[in-house]
Amino acid sequence: LPLALAKDISVLRYISPVSICALFYMAAVVSIGCPYQFQQHMNSKEYGSVSFFNVDTQFFEAFALCIFAFNCHLNVVPVAASMVSPSKARIRKVSYRVNALQFAFYCLIGVTGYLSFLSTTKSDILLDYDASNKFVAGGRIMLT
Repeated sequence: LPLALAKDISVLRYISPVSICALFYMAAVVSIGCPYQFQQHMNSKEYGSVSFFNVDTQFFEAFALCIFAFNCHLNVVPVAASMVSPSKARIRKVSYRVNALQFAFYCLIGVTGYLSFLSTTKSDILLDYDASNKFVAGGRIMLT
């Protein structure tokens, strides 16, 4: 039975650590490789230069993706219901911590991923890396 069809969210307690480890791993791979990639690409006309803000047609796609990423945590109610002693304060504290962690990882991967490939950065950062990169391939396996 697929995990998505389970009636109780507690079945995810065994698989959730894998996804968290995958996120930590990919953040480390992208961040550690960033200085090397940036040095290689910063003087290349093909990659362009650092742009702090760019409003074009892709801005709206990126904005929609950010909104979706932060609003796509529909399991808040089941998680709150499965807490040992749920209170407003505890639910709020868990929610703040999860959102802060998500924000930190999105920023870390987003900024270091952009600095690695500059103007050629694709919407899926993993597609920017060579298919033969063993570290990224390991991350792809963990994320699937």
